[in-house]
Amino acid sequence: MDDELVGKETVTNEDYWAWIIATMPDGKWRIPADVIAHSRSHYYATIDVERGDAPDYDTAYNREYRYAMTDEVELIDWASNNMDWSEVKDKVERVPEKTAEIDYDREWTNAEKVLQQ
Repeated sequence: MDDELVGKETVTNEDYWAWIIATMPDGKWRIPADVIAHSRSHYYATIDVERGDAPDYDTAYNREYRYAMTDEVELIDWASNNMDWSEVKDKVERVPEKTAEIDYDREWTNAEKVLQQ
């Protein structure tokens, strides 16, 4: 963990990641980053208190939460390696796909075409 960030009191909500975007076979889904951060923070805060590395759970949790919510790698790593879809599925939102206006007359000439029986 980055020691400079652990004690940093000036981290604000604007510094936090809002979403993790997961690309699945049926499209893109966004998961609130704080769902992942909560899972990770609870895990490490519990361990930190048990080992005596933190004075209390809340202090450890807040430190871990702040770290996870500002780190570019940690949230994705935790989500991928320590969580299942079943843990986030009730919190996800489908990312709307952008549908552009298509000029079919223009696209027709270069469209891929195959014969089929």
